[in-house]
Amino acid sequence: MMGENLQNFIHNFDVLLLDMGDTFMLNCDNFDDQHNYYQTYQSLDGKELNCQEVNDSILYIYNQMLKLDRDPTKYECYPTVSDFINESLFFKTCTDIDKKIIEVIFAKYEPGIIPKRLKKLLLKLSETYKLGLISNIWSDSKYFIKILEDESLTKVFKLIIFSSDYHIIKPSPKLFKKAIDFFKLKDNEILHIGNSYKKDVLGVKAVNGYSILINNGKASKVTGKVKPDFVINCLEELL
Repeated sequence: MMGENLQNFIHNFDVLLLDMGDTFMLNCDNFDDQHNYYQTYQSLDGKELNCQEVNDSILYIYNQMLKLDRDPTKYECYPTVSDFINESLFFKTCTDIDKKIIEVIFAKYEPGIIPKRLKKLLLKLSETYKLGLISNIWSDSKYFIKILEDESLTKVFKLIIFSSDYHIIKPSPKLFKKAIDFFKLKDNEILHIGNSYKKDVLGVKAVNGYSILINNGKASKVTGKVKPDFVINCLEELL
């Protein structure tokens, strides 16, 4: 918003909604042919598949989930990794045990890390604002809840919405409406902070909310007429 100070703008809101991946959890989606997924497979007592089969399986899931991510017809009927593995012909010869192991391997490499400086920032923000989390994830939410629990961050968020619990992904307005209903807000009382123009900005703007875009990568590029209310380079600028 032209002419308005960022901190003054934020103080208009009682609730701050945040994205997770590349917002406060960095270096997510560690999928490339440089990782030794087979070593993880063996550590989980996998025995039936060879190294090439395991690596191909993980990268296949990743590439197919990316394709689904770009398909607007899937925004409100989006499969979890477990769904995808169990329904895909690619895995028809896999045993149920191996399917589960592959799911666990994928979930191990999907999350990133939460730097101490960003953990401290979340704790600081929670002293002033009610915080909510709305994040797209591919794996079962239990893997990410465990990370937040280990970081003592579940208590920071009054509401945690992970897309895989609902088979809905941002930019669908339905996830934002869940937050509006939970916090008993009006549409123009919602502020969402995230790094994706398509998922975060367009998503919250679809419910007439406000947006702060973190400009930290390709996903942050503003490609349409709808604009975020503020653009920042890092989450620390909120303080």
